[in-house]
Amino acid sequence: MIVPSLLTSDRREFTDMIKTCAEFTDYVQIDIMDGEFVPSKSIGIVDLEGFKAPLRCEAHLMVLDPVAWIKPFKNIGAERIVYHFESSKNHLEVISKIRES
Repeated sequence: MIVPSLLTSDRREFTDMIKTCAEFTDYVQIDIMDGEFVPSKSIGIVDLEGFKAPLRCEAHLMVLDPVAWIKPFKNIGAERIVYHFESSKNHLEVISKIRES
């Protein structure tokens, strides 16, 4: 399976990327960076509000608080959430919240 990874800090560009990917795949990974866990920053939680993914998708969270991103990605229809082990000290909480969603 080919899974394009989308990374941008601009909501309009994000929407355009999704549309382009829909031409050749049915699944994408959305990369999220908070500017804290990693130095760069991508789209934020507010950019996901009201967005429904037209493709199957997963989230790749490069953030200090992965739990904060679970509901927004559930709302857009993400099938899977990937987070960095070193971003959290309470892995059971993160995993439990992801599974609840």
